[in-house]
Amino acid sequence: MVLEVYGDYWHANPLFYTAMDDVYYNKTLNRKLKAHEIWDHDLQRTSFFKDRGWTVCVLWENEIKATRLNSNESLADKMSDLVHERSSLGDNVFAQDPSNHL
Repeated sequence: MVLEVYGDYWHANPLFYTAMDDVYYNKTLNRKLKAHEIWDHDLQRTSFFKDRGWTVCVLWENEIKATRLNSNESLADKMSDLVHERSSLGDNVFAQDPSNHL
């Protein structure tokens, strides 16, 4: 399994950005990247792994921050639960699917 942990800013979480939002400046391209460009790149990367037989699970920063631990739970246990929950979604590797926002 490939576990991707996406920062809300660096991966333009679709809960916070629309497809045409300028997100951050890319020095190599000498321009700001649009959210949809970031999503396209992320989908290419996850497709690379999936095409080679890997299961890809994406967790977003906001999901991890929203995770509440009971007094008898460890963060590792909670993250394991999130990964298990996400992997049950099958081909939909994005819980907060950017393709819905294009």
